[in-house]
Amino acid sequence: MGINKVNPVLKIVLDTNFLMTPFNLEIDVISELDRIINQKYEIIIPLGIIKELKGLLKNPNLKTRTAAKLALKIAKRYKIVDIKDENGDIDDLIVQFSKKEYCAVATNDQNLRRRLKSEGIPTIYVRQKSHLEVEGYL
Repeated sequence: MGINKVNPVLKIVLDTNFLMTPFNLEIDVISELDRIINQKYEIIIPLGIIKELKGLLKNPNLKTRTAAKLALKIAKRYKIVDIKDENGDIDDLIVQFSKKEYCAVATNDQNLRRRLKSEGIPTIYVRQKSHLEVEGYL
């Protein structure tokens, strides 16, 4: 996983809740990624995540709408990929894509983190509501 001669850039997939972290926990996730990743990396946002965030813009909760709006601003600065699958479940797509493309995944979703760990996919997550940490080998 991670850096190699074929692909010298680590790909990192960001999911919905991770993109909403800057607003919800006041953590600058990009600066934190720079701090913990000691190699070149590319941030990848699945199109399904963009769709989820757009859907959250209609949420009745103001905090959720605001976090989604900020997350969309962040997401649009990075590579957006259209990952296709028959069942369309975004977590399934993230696992399949990350396995196929040798990506790490940035998520705070406990269930998704367990699935990724069982597949040997490294994860990046918020620890103690203050900083990012890596689980697995990049």
